[in-house]
Amino acid sequence: DTPKEMKQALKQFGFQSFRPGQENAMKRILCGLSTLVVLSTGEGKSLCYQLPAYVYGENSSCLTLVVSPLVSLMEDQVTGLPPGVKGACLHANMSKVQKENVFKSISEGNVHFLLVSPEAVVGGAWSTIGSFPGPDKLPPIAFVCIDEAHCLSEWSHNFRPSYLRLCKILREVYGVKCFLGLTATATKSTALDVAKHLGIEDDEDAIIRGSPVPKNLLLSVSRDNDKDEVCDRFSSCQSIIIYCTRREQANRVATYIRTCLQKPEDSQPSITPGKKGKKKSPVWSAECYHAGLTAAQRKRVQKNFMSGKLRVVVATVAFGMGLDKSDVRAVIHYNMPKSFESYVQEIGRAGRDRQLSHCHLFLDPEVS
Repeated sequence: DTPKEMKQALKQFGFQSFRPGQENAMKRILCGLSTLVVLSTGEGKSLCYQLPAYVYGENSSCLTLVVSPLVSLMEDQVTGLPPGVKGACLHANMSKVQKENVFKSISEGNVHFLLVSPEAVVGGAWSTIGSFPGPDKLPPIAFVCIDEAHCLSEWSHNFRPSYLRLCKILREVYGVKCFLGLTATATKSTALDVAKHLGIEDDEDAIIRGSPVPKNLLLSVSRDNDKDEVCDRFSSCQSIIIYCTRREQANRVATYIRTCLQKPEDSQPSITPGKKGKKKSPVWSAECYHAGLTAAQRKRVQKNFMSGKLRVVVATVAFGMGLDKSDVRAVIHYNMPKSFESYVQEIGRAGRDRQLSHCHLFLDPEVS
């Protein structure tokens, strides 16, 4: 049966029931058992650490540590939390005063979970501006959640060296005994490698897997000579991400969509009865997103896409990690992804609201 503390906490977070895999993972963590959770994007991985962290924090003087690879991911996780659930993050972009305020909140017991980067924990990233606090300056750590846990594995497509020392330092320096690994994408070899780092390689029940691809995603592939024109097939989709491997290609595709795919009626005055005629927004509004843009330009593109002002983002893989937009209706790959892991992770950005969404992949001409 579900413990009453979990039921009460679930309501605190605004949910009436658990999604597949969540309850089992939370029970294990609350029992102090390390666990690896592999659930597709949008299936509620974050709740797997947020709820146990809340239960632990409300019933004892302890802290949950969450290791996250990107600042944008950290900030997303601490915004929009329900009343009474307290999260905080520490990263290199924060001022000394901001960090001191976080430490003060932790010492006063006002933080259920703290998000940090792996580099911060191993002591590399902040060497010139202050280090991550030692165990004597933190309350007891209930458990450590490692988000994007596939980064632990050298088999993964986006392995990060700082993750290798992470578990060792947390065990030996901070006395951590319970780990929760979260990932949306892990092949069998990657999952087994991650399990070794978490110390659960001999426990089959410790790896909780869901379906790698949500049922609401409609997958398709094609081999087309003119990929640009094929984009018009998705004209009914409102929010679209198009992935390209090269910046130059992203620039060209975005320009093509803005110009050649426009229809005359897209800019005709509205004839809605009782309203004055006004221009409609272009159906195919598109911008590119890649590392060649300034930080301000990238931020503007992401903001406009999130708000719905921008319909199509044509991007390299630099776009999307940490993106919290539930109504992306199509993800189109102009080129073959570099790995199956990458593909699963990228299509997982479509249809997080569980509505039907399209994922199309253009095959390379040489692929037979």
